[in-house]
Amino acid sequence: MVINGDYCAGATGLKMFSKDFHKIAKLSITDGIYKNKSVIPSNYIKEMLSGKINVPHNYNSSFFTPKQYGYAFWCTDDSIKYISGANGQYFIIKEPENICITILSNTQSISYVLRIIDNWLKTL
Repeated sequence: MVINGDYCAGATGLKMFSKDFHKIAKLSITDGIYKNKSVIPSNYIKEMLSGKINVPHNYNSSFFTPKQYGYAFWCTDDSIKYISGANGQYFIIKEPENICITILSNTQSISYVLRIIDNWLKTL
């Protein structure tokens, strides 16, 4: 956790291997089931992935244009849900295709990669 001035910057500083980060993403598209065992209740997964507040209409994004925000997830009209972290960490899923993409980067300069992913996901 990183203290940034007077506030805590959330989960900043979380450290894990990319394969473990991807395992967490996969739990979101398998309703919390890992190796045929429920490790996270499916109703929690559904709640976690649902939008709670509307994003203002003037919010501008060059990719993954969100319409709602929920529990750490941005939600688009295209069934894309994502978390964007500091320095280029992304957790992207597309329902109902059960696609999950994880990116662990050390730079924020990955917009070209995100545009390619966004365009590809919109074609499905």
